[in-house]
Amino acid sequence: MHDHNSNGKIIDLPQQLQLALNINTRNENKYNTTETEKQEAEMQPWLVLSDKNDGKESNNKANQEAATLPDKQDWLVRNVTLSSTIRDNNASWSWPATALLPTIIFLLCIIALNFSKRYIPASSSCSRSTRAKLTTASIVIFTAFRFMNEVIITNNNDLYRIRITTEKKSEEKIRPCYITVENKADYHYEIIESAIMQFPLPWDTFNCSKEDTIADVALTKHHRFAKNELEPWQKYFETHLAGTTQPRTNGDGAVIHFGSIQNYMNYSHSYDAYIGASCDSFDWLGQLSRGPNQFCILHGTVDQKNMRGRRKRLWEQHKGRVCWVSPMHPCYFIPSDLPQFKPENFRKGDKLRLCLKASASTTSLQYVDEGVKRLRQVGEPNIEIIIMGRSMPIMSSQAFPSISHLVKQGNEPDYYKFEEMMSKCHVLLPLIHPWDDGKKYFPWSGAGKLSGYMSQAIGLKLPLLVHEEIKELYKEHLDAPVWSYTTQNMSDTWSFVDAFGAM
Repeated sequence: MHDHNSNGKIIDLPQQLQLALNINTRNENKYNTTETEKQEAEMQPWLVLSDKNDGKESNNKANQEAATLPDKQDWLVRNVTLSSTIRDNNASWSWPATALLPTIIFLLCIIALNFSKRYIPASSSCSRSTRAKLTTASIVIFTAFRFMNEVIITNNNDLYRIRITTEKKSEEKIRPCYITVENKADYHYEIIESAIMQFPLPWDTFNCSKEDTIADVALTKHHRFAKNELEPWQKYFETHLAGTTQPRTNGDGAVIHFGSIQNYMNYSHSYDAYIGASCDSFDWLGQLSRGPNQFCILHGTVDQKNMRGRRKRLWEQHKGRVCWVSPMHPCYFIPSDLPQFKPENFRKGDKLRLCLKASASTTSLQYVDEGVKRLRQVGEPNIEIIIMGRSMPIMSSQAFPSISHLVKQGNEPDYYKFEEMMSKCHVLLPLIHPWDDGKKYFPWSGAGKLSGYMSQAIGLKLPLLVHEEIKELYKEHLDAPVWSYTTQNMSDTWSFVDAFGAM
C-alpha cells in the first residue's frame, strides 16, 4: 500500500497500518465480521480490538477526530489506537482520554506564544529566543505526552508490530503431560503400575506440567500366551486405578492421573513418553529408534559384547532411555507398586503361613522338609505351607510325604485376588538357590534377572527367608524382617535349617 504526502512523495505504509485501515472499514460496515477478517485478527495477536457491542459510539467519534488530522499515515496510527483498548489491571482507557492532557498543554503553549508576540516588543533582545524556546517546548511536551501510553510501532526483522505498553499478558497454563505404558505381550502385567509410578523420565524436555500427568496403559490384542492374564489385570486397572490421582512413588514430584486402557496399535492421541514394558520380547532397539519419546524396560542383561555394526551404534545412541527392574543394572526400579491390603496381625498360637514360589524346583522343597524335621524335634510345628501360583502350581510335595499334609495349593488366576492372598502370607520363601534355575537371579550369573517374589516381598512388606546373596542385593529396599542362609549346593542344608528354626 502507498500514500502521497504534501510534497507528492510516495510513502510505504507498514502491513499493520493497512490492517488498521481494514479495521476502520469494517467498523463503518457495522462490524460485519467475515471469516477472512477473523483470520486476519488471529494473525495479529498484538491488536486488541474493541468489543462489538460497546464500540459503535467510540468508533464514530474516532472517525470524526481522524478526519481533522492532516497526515493520512498519522491518522492510521491514531486509528489503530482509537479502535483498540488499553488495559491496565482493571482500568480501561481510550485514546481521547490519554491524549487530553498533552492537548491542553499544547494549547497553553500556543496561548503563551501568542502572548509573547503581543506583549514582548519585536525589538527586544530576548523576543526571538523566548519565542523559539516556547515553540520548542510546545513541540517537545506535546510529542512526549503524545506517545505516553500510546501505540508503539517497532520494526523487528522487517516485521512491524504494534504493542501496547500498559498491557500485561497473563501466563498461559502449561498443558498436562501424557505418558503411556505399552505391554505388547501377555505377561509382565505386574510391572505396569510400577512403570507408571517409577520409571525415570526427562520431564524437563517434555514442555508440560508433570504435576498434572495423565497415564494410560496400552494392551495388545495379539501375542496371546497360555497364561492369559490380560483380562484380570485390565479389570484391576479399570476398577482400582482408572480415575484416581497419586503422586509418583519415586519422589520426582510428578502427580499421576490414571487414564484409560488403550490399544497400542490404535492410540486415541499422542504421548510425551511411550514406555515399553516388554521391550526385550521384541525389537527394542527398533522401538527406541522411533524417536526421543520412546523408552524401554528390560528384564535381563544386554549382550553388548556380541553387538556389531548398526546394533552397536543404536545401543550407544539410545541406552540412556533404557531402565531395568533389578539393582544389578545402572538404571533400575523395583516393580513394588502393588495393590495394598490391610495387614494381618500375627498372634502367638496362630498357624504360621509359609508361602513358597510355585515355580521353585522340587529339589528346593527338600530344604523345607529338612527344616520341618528339625522343628519336630521339639514338637509338631503349627505351620501350613502354601504353594502360590497364578496358574496350576507345578511344584509337588508328593516326593516328601512327611510334610505333604501341611502343604496347600494356592491357585488364583485373578490378579487382584492373587495379591490379596499373597498379602496374607506370614513369611515368603522364594527358594532361590545358586545351583538350579535360580542362579539367574544371582549377580555373578550375569543374567541380571529379577525374581517376582522379591518385588512381592518389597511391595507388600512381607517377612522373607532368602539366600544371603539375594538379601545383600536388595537390602536397601527390604523393610520387613529378613532371615538368610548361605548354602552353596543341594546337600548343604544346615544353614537353611538353622535360619528356618530361627524364623
